[in-house]
Amino acid sequence: MPGIKILIVAEDATAAIDIKRTLESLGHSVPYVASKMEEVVEKGLELLPDLILMDINFKGEINDVASVSQIQSLKIPAIFLTNSSKQININRTEFTEQYDYLTKPLDVIELKHKIELITCKKRFEKKLKKSEERFRSLFNYMASGVAIYSPVDSGNDFVFKDLNQAAEHIDNVRKADLLGKRITNVFPSVRDFGLLKVLKRVYETGKAERYPISLYQDDRISGWRDNFVYKLPSGEIVAVYEDVTERKKAEKELRKNEQFLENIIENIPDMIFVKSADELRFERINKAAERIWGYRREELVGKTDYDFFPKEEADFYTQNDREVLDKKELRDIPEETIHTKSMGTRILHTKKIPLLDEEGHTKYLLGISEDVTKHKLAERELKKSLDEKEALLKEIHHRVKNNMQIISSLLNLQSDYVQGDETKDVLKDSQSRVKTMAMIHEKLYTSSDLSHINFKEYTEKLVSDIFYTYGIQIGTIEPIFNIEDVEMNMETAIPLGLIINELVTNSLKFAFPDKKGSVTVELETEGDKHTLIVADDGVGLPEDFDFKNADSLGLELVNNLVKQIDGEITLDTSHGTKYEITFKELGYTERLKTS
Repeated sequence: MPGIKILIVAEDATAAIDIKRTLESLGHSVPYVASKMEEVVEKGLELLPDLILMDINFKGEINDVASVSQIQSLKIPAIFLTNSSKQININRTEFTEQYDYLTKPLDVIELKHKIELITCKKRFEKKLKKSEERFRSLFNYMASGVAIYSPVDSGNDFVFKDLNQAAEHIDNVRKADLLGKRITNVFPSVRDFGLLKVLKRVYETGKAERYPISLYQDDRISGWRDNFVYKLPSGEIVAVYEDVTERKKAEKELRKNEQFLENIIENIPDMIFVKSADELRFERINKAAERIWGYRREELVGKTDYDFFPKEEADFYTQNDREVLDKKELRDIPEETIHTKSMGTRILHTKKIPLLDEEGHTKYLLGISEDVTKHKLAERELKKSLDEKEALLKEIHHRVKNNMQIISSLLNLQSDYVQGDETKDVLKDSQSRVKTMAMIHEKLYTSSDLSHINFKEYTEKLVSDIFYTYGIQIGTIEPIFNIEDVEMNMETAIPLGLIINELVTNSLKFAFPDKKGSVTVELETEGDKHTLIVADDGVGLPEDFDFKNADSLGLELVNNLVKQIDGEITLDTSHGTKYEITFKELGYTERLKTS
């Protein structure tokens, strides 16, 4: 045993020196020998010895109550030296609760054993106190509520012996108010709750029990409790319990949300399925999947595509699924044909989505498939119908063009049989107008778009044909084009073609008596606004010429056509003749209103 620090208290200096030497020979230290009682308190507080060795016959008293209290708080054990065991002075023990005695003369062996005994006892009590403090701290600060009961009435009731801070918080009580009170008085619903039976059973059998989560309710508190009950060697009963009210609320809310999502998944009209990422086995399907595939979910869950589809088809689905899982990206499959048990061949629009775990690894494959069979069949029927209508429309445009060419040819033949230039000019103008419209229909039936034509190509061919009709030789009057490459619908193109025909024809007939000059046709576009310009550098028109009220069928036709397309027309005669027409492309409904 290691040496300790001992304070000697003795009046006899010689005896004190002998005792000091004996103690030091035993390996102990003696830092001081007190010869006065006052020194006991002073040196005890200063040196903090492990043991006080005091002659029982030492004279003097400790009169300072505060000093006594101070040294008592140190709990220093003492061994008193006496001439006889009957000579113990109880007053000498006032400053310590731990003491023993030795009779004189001292026996070294006995002294050694006494010191060992009393110091071991002190050390044990110190450890015990530390352990008690540790467990008291654990008891008070643990998150679970702990209540200790003592049985009364043969275990038919129990009184509170102790409870920790968590228990006070959980049950909204104070420890001081509960100690010694019966549990049936503090918690009046404890019998209905069922815990009282458990407490009694554990008290009688000594076997620990867990009382499952149950709801406790009385007029004061309400909450879900999870109890574990056991018996102490002392016969006391301990209940360790958790307040799981919030957890139960969360579980209830979770079940509610799960049921809500379950209802959505089950009642959504689209097919939903989930496959495991490792073996691509069906983990879950909804009612729509049962209906489309024709299998009950019990038949599908745990199976793979190979259990329901031909190998080649299953290989295709499996490869597709693996690519989605490997790339960890959503895949949209607009059209996927499958062969089902109950509904035959179906066309699905499928989205496949990889579902990842917390570490980012693929866990499942989610599939959402919309049955678009009716939609796709309707699309195909519509396309077939549109193809038929397109063919019919092309045929109509072709026949209209042919009929107009016949009319143009008849007008040409008729001009050979009439007399007078004026009549011939009328027939030629009519022939040009018919050709203008026929050319539109020719463009439409040769185009992939039956409602629009390339206005640049159309205008250049139209003007070239007019030049040819009026026999304009190369090197005389020159056509100039500056037309943007735009598509124009027939509702707008036909009136514009007729306007260009009339204005270019007028220029060729009246602007160039010497057969020299140029005719310009331009089309500018800015947003949805277009500007058509038809100009020549010929002899021009009189400054007071009123083209809107002129006695001319051609100009009257031009003005009416400009109104038809909701446009505006102006005339500039400062340098030859220049007509400028601004307009917006007509829609089909707009055209109907003006017709």
